[in-house]
Amino acid sequence: MYKYLICVFIFFLGNAKMYAQRVACIGASITYGATIPEREKYAYPAQLGALLGVGYEVFNYGVSGCTMLKKGNLSYWNTKEYLQALSCSPDVVFIDLGGNDSKLINRKYLNEFEADCRAMIRSFRKSAFESTSYIVDAYCFVRDRYNRDMGYSYCKGYCSYD
Repeated sequence: MYKYLICVFIFFLGNAKMYAQRVACIGASITYGATIPEREKYAYPAQLGALLGVGYEVFNYGVSGCTMLKKGNLSYWNTKEYLQALSCSPDVVFIDLGGNDSKLINRKYLNEFEADCRAMIRSFRKSAFESTSYIVDAYCFVRDRYNRDMGYSYCKGYCSYD
C-alpha cells in the first residue's frame, strides 16, 4: 500500500507546480487522529505532510464518527470540514470514509453508499480549478449480530481529472 502511495506522489513530484500542492485528507476518526496523543503531529495527514516535505500542504479535515452516506446518522456532507475541504481547492484528495456507515442505524441506506461516494468525488471535481486527483478507499462492511458477513459496499480507485 505504501509503495503505491509513494509511486503516486513521485508522479506528482515530477509534475510539480510552482506552488505547493494542496492535499486534503477527509475522513472520520482515523483521519482525524482520534485517541492519538498529539494528533496534530501523529495523525496520518500530519505524517503524510512530513513525508512529502515542502512542496506540499496537507490538511486534515477528519471528523470522528462521520459517514459517507448523505443520510447517515452523522453525515460528512453536513460538516464544516467538508465545506473547508472544498474551499481549499485541493490538488489531491484522500477520502477515507465508510467504516461508520456499517452501524445498524445506517444500514437501511447501505444501497446508496457507492452513489454517495461517487457524488463526493464529483463535488471535489466541481470545486477544482485545475487538474485534481482523488485517492479513494471507502468501504462499509456489515455483519449481523452473530458476527456473520452480510456483505459490503466498496468504492475504491485512483482517479485523475484534467
